[in-house]
Amino acid sequence: MLKKRAFIKIVPFFLIVFFFLNYKNKNSNESYYSLNDKIAFNSSSKIKWIVVTSISEPTEQCKKLSSIPDFQLVVVADKKTTNTWHLDNTIFLSVSDQESLKFKSIKTTPYYSYTRKNIGYLFAIQNGAQFIYDTDDDNAPTVNINEYFNFKENDYGLVYDCSVESKILNPYAHFGQPQIWPRGYPLSEIEKNYNNSYVSGRRKCSIVQQGVVNGDPDVDAIFRLTKSMEYRKIDLYFDPSSPAFQIPLYKMSPYNSQNTLISYRGFWSLYLPKTVTFRLTDIWRSYWAQRLMWLINETISFNGPNAYQLRNAHNYLKDFNQEKSMYLQTEKFVDFLFKWRCKHSKFYLCMLQLSEDMVKKGFWLEEEVESIKNWIHDLTKVGYKEPIIVNYENKEPIYVKCEHKLGDFDQTQIRYTPNFQKSLDSINYGTEINENFQTLNYFQSECNKFNIDLNYSSKINSTESKLKFNFSILITFNHEPYEKNIVILDLLYKNHFQNVIFCGSRILDKLAQVRGLRKKFDSYNFIQMINFGSGDHHYLCMSKAIEMGFKTDGFLLLSDDILIKFWNFKKFDSTKVWYPFDLILGTVMDANLKLPWVHWPNVRNLISLWKVLEGMVGENLDNTETKIVKEYLRIIDSNQAFVGNGTKVKGAGSDIFYVPKIKFESCYYMTNMMRKYGVYLELAVPMLMAGLENNQSVQIMNGHFEWFGRALDFVSLYQKIDFYHPFKLSTIVNENPGKQYCKFYLYEYFSNSF
Repeated sequence: MLKKRAFIKIVPFFLIVFFFLNYKNKNSNESYYSLNDKIAFNSSSKIKWIVVTSISEPTEQCKKLSSIPDFQLVVVADKKTTNTWHLDNTIFLSVSDQESLKFKSIKTTPYYSYTRKNIGYLFAIQNGAQFIYDTDDDNAPTVNINEYFNFKENDYGLVYDCSVESKILNPYAHFGQPQIWPRGYPLSEIEKNYNNSYVSGRRKCSIVQQGVVNGDPDVDAIFRLTKSMEYRKIDLYFDPSSPAFQIPLYKMSPYNSQNTLISYRGFWSLYLPKTVTFRLTDIWRSYWAQRLMWLINETISFNGPNAYQLRNAHNYLKDFNQEKSMYLQTEKFVDFLFKWRCKHSKFYLCMLQLSEDMVKKGFWLEEEVESIKNWIHDLTKVGYKEPIIVNYENKEPIYVKCEHKLGDFDQTQIRYTPNFQKSLDSINYGTEINENFQTLNYFQSECNKFNIDLNYSSKINSTESKLKFNFSILITFNHEPYEKNIVILDLLYKNHFQNVIFCGSRILDKLAQVRGLRKKFDSYNFIQMINFGSGDHHYLCMSKAIEMGFKTDGFLLLSDDILIKFWNFKKFDSTKVWYPFDLILGTVMDANLKLPWVHWPNVRNLISLWKVLEGMVGENLDNTETKIVKEYLRIIDSNQAFVGNGTKVKGAGSDIFYVPKIKFESCYYMTNMMRKYGVYLELAVPMLMAGLENNQSVQIMNGHFEWFGRALDFVSLYQKIDFYHPFKLSTIVNENPGKQYCKFYLYEYFSNSF
């Protein structure tokens, strides 16, 4: 009985001690769960990680980051971080957790510092990361970043033309905001015009991919102090259709740590320096890293908007004070980096040499070198492989040269111009130009020659068009383009389609010779082809447009001599293939049969291509290509009119067709195969369409192809069709076609447009 009473008396004491210790543990910087438990509960061997540091309770942006599929969020604590911090699907690295990792970098990473993220980077690498999304707790993507960023070794797309003189590029101009600049951009470069010259082709994926942010983007304090208004927050947008682009070797652009994907090959570049201010650390990192990238043939790239930033409250004068050294030193820093040469043959030694040389030049302090030594030690400790130098600089002086790596870029030159967005000045002061009036005034002046009044000026009272398609239009030229035709076609379509692109052989070379219009044409989109012929393979323009990487729902390709009543296209499904004819393959030709047909050699090429595709399935193709070819052959087979021996082909007019985004990958591969085998367009295009879409799903455009130059009643025909070919714009200066164009086409155009 006494023992029982003693037990009853002692139990409350132990309960009090237990709850006290439990309360103390939960309300200290000690993690409630062990670090191993946190990893086991959350990571599940994920290869995509997100790293942020935070001193606040979980923000709404953090909650969104924690819910992104296939990504593991790790939040790095500081001494200010609340000791009750918790968020599901998140690994929280408390201060004691960080110390338990035994990284050398712990000793040289200060508290109360943004550079605590360095510990998070190392932790992610140690636990199997292959990609790290670098961002902040006040920033979250608005799109699926699994689809937004590129996780492949190689891809295709735009690379900035390295022959352009500028050393530093302004990425914001590429995305439709040429009047703003990113934090860390040299002030001496702000007044310079952006050159929009690119090349396009296969490329090695960048190790750093930076996404731009709508709302309050990452600009410096000078911009905010001079452009912000007292009662209006900065709220800017970038062109959502703009393709991503890559910075080539021997060019630079500042990038930040707020919306950036770094792949395994670039993990060495994650280090955030500690001896510069918070507003400078990620910018100095970006320049330091880019110079070292030249040694290993690695690059950075920029993607269009994928997030909206409602920036935490900032004292702009305080930001300005933190950024002062950036304003004063960036230009000198860039010049130093371009002149600097590595004396070693090992990458980490080059990294240390550059860091030491930056100390000598006063770009950061001496203790940065010790910190970087610890960073390199910890990278090695967690099993990260040191990059291998391929561009040696220690043997002889190198000269910075224009160079595009990996891909046949010389085949395609690009002039890309975004859809310019509302500037801050136009938002604040209402200075936006109504382009609809410009279009009307141009065509009204043309129709005045025939005494025809379009009579629509009173109805154009908005900068927006009432008819807008979410796909782009691609216009091809078989022969040398008429400069005026380009102006007319751009005016007709630019307010109604996402993008207007012109494509032709040596098109840029020819337009460069046009007196008085060269500067105007600099603001258009052009694809210059070399192996193009006289339009025999103009379908290759579709491949090159896809290659550019526009964020668009599809491409409508048409030759410059097709008249389209695009307002009739509202009835079509933009997720399906559009073509003027059905996709039934009914012509049977024996491979040994000789027919008196001008395109017979191309039929033989098509037969050879088909045999190659059938033989390559599962053997010489990668998984993606195998899937594409199998699906193409399956759909082709489903579109056969009948089963029998021989090869079934289709020949048809091919000056207009539409490919939706869902078919881009297959179209790109098969179009290039058609061109490789020299298949003529009037065989290649119908055969391409017949392998992309089942006949019962194709959207058939009602049009008229006139091949024999017959005199037709254009007026009565016009009322019945969606398009007409050929319609030569060069003829509308003449009275009869000019009157018909104004009276019928332009009248209907303005009736449906505004």
